[in-house]
Amino acid sequence: MVPEPHKMPGQYRPPHDERGPGQVGKEPLTPAYLIGSQMVDLWDEVCAVVSAHGKVEDAGSWAWSVHDRFERIHPFLDGNGRVGRILMNQLRLQLGLPWLTVRFEDREQYMARFAR
Repeated sequence: MVPEPHKMPGQYRPPHDERGPGQVGKEPLTPAYLIGSQMVDLWDEVCAVVSAHGKVEDAGSWAWSVHDRFERIHPFLDGNGRVGRILMNQLRLQLGLPWLTVRFEDREQYMARFAR
């Protein structure tokens, strides 16, 4: 049986996400119809910073902000947290910062950062 296109890995959330509107922290998820344009905007910013050799004021905070924005867009039905952490860490490495591991015992503190 072939899965529905929006349930295949790498596909954005469908326009009518069966899980409801959802939220990250206190903010609602990006409506599905805006995912594509917001991902393009986010990716354009990432590419601009990376191509400028990481010229940002606070690289660690910027990498976190990319992760935070990605989570608020929440483009996929599943795996957004994992993809967001990998994205953040790849940016950290490119900017000369160490990998940031979110340990299970630190999960509440990690999640609290999204509540802001």
